Amino acid sequence: MKKCLCCMQDYSEQEGACPFCGYSESQMEKDRQSMPEALPMGTILGNRFLIGRVMSLTGYAILYLSWDMLLHRRLVLREYFPTTLANRAEEDLTLCCPDEESRKKFEEGKAVFLLEGKILSENQDLPEICNIYRCIEENGTAYQVMEYMQIETLQERLEHINTAETEIAQDLFLKLCDALEVVQKRGIVHGNLNPDNIGFDEFRFIRFFGFGVAEREMTLLTKGEIRTDRPAYTAPEYDKEQPLTSAADMYSLGAIYYRLLSGKEFTPSLSEDDELGLENTEPSRISLLKALLRQDPGERIQDVEQITLLFGEQTVAVP
Repeated sequence: MKKCLCCMQDYSEQEGACPFCGYSESQMEKDRQSMPEALPMGTILGNRFLIGRVMSLTGYAILYLSWDMLLHRRLVLREYFPTTLANRAEEDLTLCCPDEESRKKFEEGKAVFLLEGKILSENQDLPEICNIYRCIEENGTAYQVMEYMQIETLQERLEHINTAETEIAQDLFLKLCDALEVVQKRGIVHGNLNPDNIGFDEFRFIRFFGFGVAEREMTLLTKGEIRTDRPAYTAPEYDKEQPLTSAADMYSLGAIYYRLLSGKEFTPSLSEDDELGLENTEPSRISLLKALLRQDPGERIQDVEQITLLFGEQTVAVP
């Protein structure tokens, strides 16, 4: 038997391609050639984790589908790889920096990447976040060993539903508020909250992933050369030399709420409109949006709990 490095199912050596997903040796070779910066499929990390196909590749990190050879389960490995600062040596897969300044920024970014992984791994009891089981250092870089989830993202859901129906938009907003409040009570800042990083698992529960405090640090270190956020959902303070707080996530929540109510992405110029371009929306919801989307984080709603304190239960209740 051999293992398909695309879906991690076992199949017979006699098969020319995986009978479960159709992945073949020729396709594997094409993928290797198209993504030379990625670890070769079949690489083993930490004497335990088998590297499979690339799930996503950005200028900051590479996500691999992986197989835990000890516990026999699928996982995701996230490799810290800021491409403007480092390259992979062909002979031993180690990430190398071209100069001392790049190396210093690389190490600073790696420390924040590891710290973020540590914080999330200490909160595995929260069902609202994607589990990070551990972090490992190898090949001159670091890896977060993450839970494999089969989910539908909020972005995917938005493409198939009509949130212009107020009840649907309001129901989604309430679920987001409930889940985010649990995370905030642990003192966790997401830092990159947008529809691509919010999912619904098989039980339709909200799951947060793609936490971005470490990625934001890399944006600052490289003066914007590396950034993975979605600007329409990013708080104005993201590009400033100040710590991100829960207020940044509240701005993102407001931008998501605006998308749910309007079907469009929010832009700061809309703040000049008394009704935010939402003429048929209840005044209480307009007031809530404005309080979430203030440019100054000190004037913004600071956390989910403050929504009901300031606006009352009726403001966020489903009509």
